[in-house]
Amino acid sequence: MNKPTWRDGAEAQTDIEGMGLSARAATRTLGRASAEAKADGLRRAAAQIRTRAAEIEDANQKDMTFGREKGLSASLLDRLLLTPDRIEAMAAGVEQVADLPDP
Repeated sequence: MNKPTWRDGAEAQTDIEGMGLSARAATRTLGRASAEAKADGLRRAAAQIRTRAAEIEDANQKDMTFGREKGLSASLLDRLLLTPDRIEAMAAGVEQVADLPDP
């Protein structure tokens, strides 16, 4: 897994634009995928969230430290904090989306 790095200004803008282009390409691919394939991919994503929960928590601690250093408010820090329960809720939410009918 690639380790994220903090970027400012033009570098961050370039990263965001690249993510947007990747998302657009993924949208076209997903549009052609079967409902079963999409649901399977979502269930695998949920499994990965659970499998990598410790990595997610470690990365979140770095985000929390950075947020405190940048002076984020307590309420924003609370929204940023990923606890085991919040990580499980994310995985469960992805599974709920997998169970929805394919539009």
